[in-house]
Amino acid sequence: MNDFAYLQRILTEQKVTLLNPSIADPAKRALVRNFLESVFSHLMLCLGGAEIGACASKAAEAALQEARTKTELLASLDDFELAALNVMQSSFKDEALPPTWGSVFRFFCETRKRLRSRSPAEPLEPARNDFPGLFDEVIHQILNPSIGPEEVLKLICDGALKLTAAEAVAIYAIDRENNSFLLKQFAAGPLFRQIEQKKLPEFLAAFASIPRKPEDAEGLFHIALTQRKPVFSSDIMKDGRVHMPEALKQLGVDAMLVIPMLEPENEVGFISAVPPPNSSFSDAEIENLSVFADLAAVTWRNAQLYNDLRKSERRYRYLIDNAIDIIFILDMQGRFVSINKRGEQLTGHKAEGWIGRHFSELISADDLSEVLQGWSRGTAGGANVMPVRIQTARGEDLYLKVNSSLLEEDGEIKGQMCIARDATEETKREAEFKRLHESVVEANHKLEESMAKLKSAQAKLVQTEKLSAMGELISGIAHELNNPLTGIMGYTQLLLETAENDKYRQDLEKINTAAYRCKQIIQNLLRFSRSHKPQKQRIDIQAVIKSVAELKRYQLQLDGIKLNLQLQENGLYIIGDHYQLQQVILNLINNAHQAIHTAKSGGAIDVRTVCDEASGRARVFVSDDGPGIPQEVLPRIFDPFFTTKEPGAGTGLGLSVVYGIIQEHGGQITTESVPHKHTTFSLELPLDGSSTSDKGADEKIKPSSKSSSVLVVDDEEVILDLLTDIFSQMDYSVERAHNGAEALEKVRKKPFDIIICDLKMPGMDGKTFFQKVTKSNPGLAQKIIFSTGDTLSEDFRAFCAETRRIVVEKPFFLDDLKNAIEAVEENQFRPPE
Repeated sequence: MNDFAYLQRILTEQKVTLLNPSIADPAKRALVRNFLESVFSHLMLCLGGAEIGACASKAAEAALQEARTKTELLASLDDFELAALNVMQSSFKDEALPPTWGSVFRFFCETRKRLRSRSPAEPLEPARNDFPGLFDEVIHQILNPSIGPEEVLKLICDGALKLTAAEAVAIYAIDRENNSFLLKQFAAGPLFRQIEQKKLPEFLAAFASIPRKPEDAEGLFHIALTQRKPVFSSDIMKDGRVHMPEALKQLGVDAMLVIPMLEPENEVGFISAVPPPNSSFSDAEIENLSVFADLAAVTWRNAQLYNDLRKSERRYRYLIDNAIDIIFILDMQGRFVSINKRGEQLTGHKAEGWIGRHFSELISADDLSEVLQGWSRGTAGGANVMPVRIQTARGEDLYLKVNSSLLEEDGEIKGQMCIARDATEETKREAEFKRLHESVVEANHKLEESMAKLKSAQAKLVQTEKLSAMGELISGIAHELNNPLTGIMGYTQLLLETAENDKYRQDLEKINTAAYRCKQIIQNLLRFSRSHKPQKQRIDIQAVIKSVAELKRYQLQLDGIKLNLQLQENGLYIIGDHYQLQQVILNLINNAHQAIHTAKSGGAIDVRTVCDEASGRARVFVSDDGPGIPQEVLPRIFDPFFTTKEPGAGTGLGLSVVYGIIQEHGGQITTESVPHKHTTFSLELPLDGSSTSDKGADEKIKPSSKSSSVLVVDDEEVILDLLTDIFSQMDYSVERAHNGAEALEKVRKKPFDIIICDLKMPGMDGKTFFQKVTKSNPGLAQKIIFSTGDTLSEDFRAFCAETRRIVVEKPFFLDDLKNAIEAVEENQFRPPE
């Protein structure tokens, strides 16, 4: 039950007492009772939530129906208010009155104010003077729940001065620990304000603490408190009950009124009031001050309790805000009511931005359903603990362990109190432990598989060692193979420049193609263990397929296998590396060939292309009607070194290389196989929609437009001879050097327009040569073109990134060399691809 409802209940229980005015005439009492019935009903409406001013106006309007004077109505209203005060004091003996009780007094003040304004021409009884109006004004001030106890005491003193003709008012509180009376507040009237500035502080210091001794049982203060009634001394010098009368007399004090400040079962202190010289207080003033003192005592005590409560709340808020956990309150709809500073620190969201918003706005979408279920369990009753993942203002995941319990007030469930601990690191550790556990389980499983296959592995050990030796051999001789291949390709291209016989040209082109394919095969083997970015350009994938078909058709015919091509009429252009994709198609056809030939079943290989413009993909299907692939090995066919062939019949590199090349081209490769029926490999590659034109492959080397000198540097004679012949045909003056040191001597003696330099040479290599030339002649260093057969090594890539020089890869096309020369002559420097 809330505070308003509680006040309604206790006032209703005492309604008979409240509505029993002290009027002797039964008829008149009945008329006033009707008025008080109306006041009571509107007071209940006020406590039920109605606006105080509106209720007071309606209560005052009811007075117009009564055949009573305004003075009588005001008197009965004052009696009603005093009775209500006594009822509330009795109901809150051991605790502060709630803030809502002030609504009762504000209602009476507003009602009295409106009642007085109804008939302004009617005079008030002189006995009451203007006390109700002043009383209302003072009560309005001291009932303000936002002011502290010291300010309340000051208002009480000032109010006592207004309500009487007192020259001075002092408030004393009982100090039970030291058994004394402590001066808490003092207010001076006209007489005391004329006292010398020095004399008054001395007086206040002397009366700051008055001992309460057993022998003072007959003292004025003690009598007022024990008899619980006002005590007046008309002549302090003749009254033995007065404390330090001489000191008081020096200030011009002749008489003194002491009014106890009491609670129903407790002494609070007393108000001491000094009347004007040669005067006293009337009975009405004493009665009014007594009523005021009772209300002031309750108000002061509540101000003290509220002050303590505010201090306690500040301490509580400090503890909450400085807690290591997030502490927040949600209402029954799941909306934020409050959140501490730790919540702001961890989430990055300002608290004021979340008040009134639903907690689900913080929850990750993946976890929302589970968290809402946990919330429902929590609202059903009891404590609830659940893990929650939220997104911070920084976009990071924050893992919390939230402990919630129902929040109850006055027997009614108001929401949930939640304490959330940052479990991010703990969650990460658990995830890492889980991952490690799964890894251990997987490792154990693999170990069991390995042990089961140990016998088979031992049988293949010799073959594995051979493969390892072969891999090292290929890596070691790759560079050496590229040099003679460069000579073969270079001279083949030179011969193609002058060949006029078609048959002769076709044979030369086959030599050139085969030589360059050898280079690509070596590069593919090296690429298997190195990261390499393909040299891509716009190509027709169908042209690649046709070139492979020409190489394989004769061998397939010998084995009785038919190769069927179902290609698009127009070109199917993609961005890719011609020779890598040629290797892909060749490997797939080789696999189909070997499967059909080994199983001696089937006899056809189909290669089909599709242009899927809707998805922007070129599709290539390579199918055979051979034995198919067993379902249990199908998921592993792209693994490196995996093969179902007998030892010595294959390395298991073919399909893994195919898979890697397709991935590098941004494509996909999938397999469908039905045992004993067919196998189909499906390739998807992005289409190229550009309309670029290829450079003419048959464009002949153009002679230089000016007489220029070139220095070729290489440790291979065949390369030197080839480059010499190429540059001679281009009308260059050519000089040769077999290493970097020899080349360095030549450039010191003579300037060159172009330098073609190998990177790997005995003695001084190309890198050292470039560094020395850069230091001595930076302009000449910009004219160096590097040639190498090892473009995949990390050293080479780092050197190229640093120098940003032009590189031609061995073996090279003459067009590549010509483009490099033109770039140097035109100062078109670009970083290596």
